[in-house]
Amino acid sequence: FKRDLQIDLEEAQPGVTILEVNGFLVRGSGRVDDIKLSDSIIAENSTIYEDAEDGTTMGWQVYDDIPAGANINNVYDNDRNSRVIEFTGSDTSNGYRLRNADGSKWHNTSQFIIEWSMRYSEDFTVYIDVETSNGHRYIYYTPADYEGLGNGEYVHHGIGSSVIDGQWHTFKRDLQIDLEEAQPGVTILEVNGFLVRGSGRVDDIKLSDSIIAENS
Repeated sequence: FKRDLQIDLEEAQPGVTILEVNGFLVRGSGRVDDIKLSDSIIAENSTIYEDAEDGTTMGWQVYDDIPAGANINNVYDNDRNSRVIEFTGSDTSNGYRLRNADGSKWHNTSQFIIEWSMRYSEDFTVYIDVETSNGHRYIYYTPADYEGLGNGEYVHHGIGSSVIDGQWHTFKRDLQIDLEEAQPGVTILEVNGFLVRGSGRVDDIKLSDSIIAENS
């Protein structure tokens, strides 16, 4: 298991920061090994699906256009000093989906660490489209301070209500761990796309096959 303690605390108690870590405790009979702390994690062998630097919106589609008027644009963002993807529509009533440039699914069978950046000032839902050993699943994330999990097609994780503050935030999630928490024993076979509801901006969407801890 690898856990970012600050992220785990922030999900439950937004705005509270860790000052120091002082010990490891466990209840229950069993065995443990290789207990360590690290100051950062980095992803290796990444596939970038969107960084917006090509100036286009290729691969994106409005998958829910009711009510009409939803748009996807490639724009320059002053805060990031780079190009990003911007969605404008009717709140979470409209949905936007990223696949390959030709509209096909990603069919990524080896990289299950998802990373993305987003700037939102309103409610949103991010869905990751996956196929699993038990069939199709959407692992989805909302600006909530609770976990909904779920034992069906939809698996929910809250990523903190404080993230809808109009600032850029970057998220890294291990999709297999997030699925396993809700449905033990179910394994991801492939990751096929990134979907989002709500108006805002996203950037640097990528998948990686591992996370490495530095300075342990």
